[in-house]
Amino acid sequence: NITDGYSEYCSGIEYRNANDQLHGIFDALTQQYGDLCKRGKISIEVPCNEELAPALIQYNKLLNNHWKNNSAINENWIIFDFKKASVQLTAYTIRGCYCRNYNCRPKSWIISGSNDKQKWIKLSHITNCNSLNEPYGIITFDTNKSQKRYRYIKYTQLENHETNLKYIIHLSAFEFFGNWSE
Repeated sequence: NITDGYSEYCSGIEYRNANDQLHGIFDALTQQYGDLCKRGKISIEVPCNEELAPALIQYNKLLNNHWKNNSAINENWIIFDFKKASVQLTAYTIRGCYCRNYNCRPKSWIISGSNDKQKWIKLSHITNCNSLNEPYGIITFDTNKSQKRYRYIKYTQLENHETNLKYIIHLSAFEFFGNWSE
């Protein structure tokens, strides 16, 4: 069970300005618990390169680490599992990787939520975003302001800026904003 102080600490974290982009739910939980994956608070499901996935939420100390897939069409997703908790997502931040020689950063994607990993509700659909196509490109987007809470939040990349490796994903950080509760 969580304490009252912790419940207040992690509820209602909202994105307000460019200085907040990496100070949301993952940041607050990390300050409270440390390594969220090792502590079993969150798991990050990816289709490959599982050892790199924790870097997506450990972005403050692992700046040059990032998760990448193997450029296969069926490897275009990341699922954040909040385990015994749920999140009411109001905004999210994505930061691309540091690669200078590739255009592997996201261009179009969908963010969706689920409580059973079967039925996914679209919370955000972004197309033709050029803001991430530079080393460490970072941007925050609002969601559809659903009042629903979800255990799982899924990122599905539809395309990047690359012509030869069009399914490759290179991301160095994710952050979520909204209400988290256990």
